[in-house]
Amino acid sequence: MVDEEYIKCSYQEENNIKHKITFFNITKNIDITDYVENETLNINKFITNESNSISPNSVSLELKFPDFEDIDEKIITFFDESDKYFSELEGYFDENISEKIKNIVEKDDEVVIYDIFNNTKLELFTGIVKNPVVRQEHLYKILTVEIKDKTVLGYYKRFEKDEVYQGHYFYNSSDKEHSLLYNLAKRIGFDEDKIEIEEIKYSIGDYIRVPVAKFEKEKKIMEELAELVKAAVGSVYVTGDGTLKITSLINQKDTRKLDYELKKGNVLSYLEEWIDEKENNKVEVTFSENKTEPRQAVFILAGQNMDYERDDAKIKVPANTTENDIYWKIEYMTEYVNNLETTPEVVAYKANSDGTKTYVSYNEYDVELTNTEGKVKFLNSDGTDIFIEKFKIYGEPIKLYENNTVSYTEKVLEDHEVELYTYENKYVQELRHAQEVAKYLYYINCREQKHYKLIVNAAPFLELEDVVNLKFEDRDKKIQLINISQTGSQTEIEAVDFNIYQPAAEHFETEKSNLFDKDYLNNGYVEYGNIKYPTDKPPAPIGVTPEHQFLGFGVRWQALERTDIKEYVIYVKSLGSNGLPDGRLDTKFGCGNATYKIVTAEPGSYEVKVAAISQAGIEGDLSTAVVANSIKVDGTALNVDGDSIIVDTSNHSLVLGKVYAKNITSNSILSNMIAANQIDANHVKANTITTDKILFGAGDAIQKGPGGGIVIKTLDGNNLSVVGMTNIYGTSGLTVYNNLSDESSTHKTVIQGGQIIFYERSP
Repeated sequence: MVDEEYIKCSYQEENNIKHKITFFNITKNIDITDYVENETLNINKFITNESNSISPNSVSLELKFPDFEDIDEKIITFFDESDKYFSELEGYFDENISEKIKNIVEKDDEVVIYDIFNNTKLELFTGIVKNPVVRQEHLYKILTVEIKDKTVLGYYKRFEKDEVYQGHYFYNSSDKEHSLLYNLAKRIGFDEDKIEIEEIKYSIGDYIRVPVAKFEKEKKIMEELAELVKAAVGSVYVTGDGTLKITSLINQKDTRKLDYELKKGNVLSYLEEWIDEKENNKVEVTFSENKTEPRQAVFILAGQNMDYERDDAKIKVPANTTENDIYWKIEYMTEYVNNLETTPEVVAYKANSDGTKTYVSYNEYDVELTNTEGKVKFLNSDGTDIFIEKFKIYGEPIKLYENNTVSYTEKVLEDHEVELYTYENKYVQELRHAQEVAKYLYYINCREQKHYKLIVNAAPFLELEDVVNLKFEDRDKKIQLINISQTGSQTEIEAVDFNIYQPAAEHFETEKSNLFDKDYLNNGYVEYGNIKYPTDKPPAPIGVTPEHQFLGFGVRWQALERTDIKEYVIYVKSLGSNGLPDGRLDTKFGCGNATYKIVTAEPGSYEVKVAAISQAGIEGDLSTAVVANSIKVDGTALNVDGDSIIVDTSNHSLVLGKVYAKNITSNSILSNMIAANQIDANHVKANTITTDKILFGAGDAIQKGPGGGIVIKTLDGNNLSVVGMTNIYGTSGLTVYNNLSDESSTHKTVIQGGQIIFYERSP
């Protein structure tokens, strides 16, 4: 940004003529100002063109050269006496341009245009010379060229092969190596210090990634970069000094805001303002979602006689095969694979004459793998044939779910009111990302925007997307520049109201497809390098076992020992009291790859059979039928009063009501069957519990005495409170010791026969 003095001078109209424009050929290190017709200068900068696509900004220049005498080609000019002018012949292209002109400027040179004002030199435009055309005008040759910003190189450079990148960022300044936009900018030809990209994150701060980015062979690099920018709801352009700038609406906090005012004095002409009324009121984003699956075999090699049941490829490598030019083609079960393991699982053996196998270590194979395909060939320097039982490559296959949609609006609309804006981008591959894109596309394409167009004093320091202050007449607001047209003495701008995006409301409608890509095959086999499913019918599942449950039933079965099982299904029929189907229920349930299913059902008996379906869509034989019971429990079923136990069907539980003594027929109740291990005294009738009903062990603190009473051997506790009188008759009494036994005590007190006697002795 320029200093305050520069800004102050730019407000004065009389200073417009003091701007000096110069032209410099960086490639040839030569000033070419004297050859340029300045009146032809008009630098147009825009974010998107009229078709709303991204393309290079450009400047058209005319350069005037004296007609060098030693040029090889001779141009005939015709003088028209009546009109008094030299007619212009058709232009011819750069291959016919003289070497002397080429020494000054030629195709693919890098040229910079400077503006010099108030002792400050600013770069107005930097670009590459394209489309040179020369024509003859009397004593001069006129060279017309287009200078296009450096993104034009990205339209000439193409990908030499298919390239796939998994889990890379749009842009993360802390990890540029894995940032797609940064790497494409470098490949176009921008230097490190000429790349400026905003951080592209979600609102909570985590960086946005592309699960799978595929750049196809022969595609233009700039086209792929532009598509990535659109997927970030962003803009891409080149600033005056040749810096590639990429911004994103998802990150507006990095927008450059200038302390510069458009006001009376530097506004030469206020052209117009208008409301850009939008035709659409709802956005729909269509995207394909890539989902990474757990590690599994993504390629399984199989021979013509593959034994699928035993998982034996049966690939024969003949003895003494030291040369082999035949490769097996490797195609993964999905187009893309994460964390591809380059070391395959290999199991090999030698066949014995008695039909047995001797397993051997084998590594005489040559395998070449990429992210999308590969090839392998086998050698055998041994004098005995070797058979490959297993050759498997592992990784995490990436499933492709197509035709997912996210719709977004900020209005409540009836179906007939919807005017839909549709959008699809191959780099939008996750629901969360699609929702962000939908919101910001609504902001651009469905919200009304006010536009302003005006001509101001020369302001060569302004760049696209700069935010400035409009303070002209009754207007006082911030506006953002979207188009700039710069001549030597003035600047024409188009701008819109600047607002930090805030959703007015959020009405998302998400429809996610459950369909896989038609080429996706799960757990298939490979025959001659191509995935192929077995076409035989799966056998009937065995070990089918019913489980009787409250208001339902469960069914278990053994998984089949096949790797091509897609899912299991169970067939259920309700049975009548005669054990035959009664027609109340006759249905089928899908169970996925599970081997257990719980079914909610009304009380009764049900016939259940299980079958398997292969990846080829073939349903196997039905299992042997079993009978499962759905049970309802009430008081009658427990042989107690109807109000003793209440069935809570909503929670599938039993609620204890009243329990009568007559309903308890067992001879004993264990303490762990009684809540809190206690029986309140008011629950026990007097004289109904005798000591013979209380069972104590010989070593317990309370024991049954020989006379039927209770003998207390140990009384724990620090305090003993007695309420009322305790009567002790006859020779019975109470002895208190000062130690743990009679032998070890030196003092004791005896209460007996109505007397208190104190004893003292040596131990």
